Amino acid sequence: MEFCLKPREWWQSQGVEQKIKIQNVIFPEGISLSKQNKGVLTNRINSLFAPIVDIAKELAEKKKGQPINFDQLSFSVTPAGF
Repeated sequence: MEFCLKPREWWQSQGVEQKIKIQNVIFPEGISLSKQNKGVLTNRINSLFAPIVDIAKELAEKKKGQPINFDQLSFSVTPAGF
C-alpha cells in the first residue's frame, strides 16, 4: 500500500531485495534494457498496475485546470458475482 501511495519515496527507502520483489510484482515477465533506444522494455505489466499507464497518458495531454473525464478511460471490470 505504501508503494502505491508514494512510489518514489518508497523505492528510494528500500533495499535491493524489496526492490526486486516489487519489480517482479509489477513486471511479472521481467524487464530488459535496450541499448539502441537507451530505455527499458517489458512484455507485460501486472493488470493491477496497467490502468496507471492509461491515467498517466491522459494526464500528460491535459493542461493545468482542465477537467479529466475518467469515463473515457476503459478499465476491465468483471461483472458482479463472477
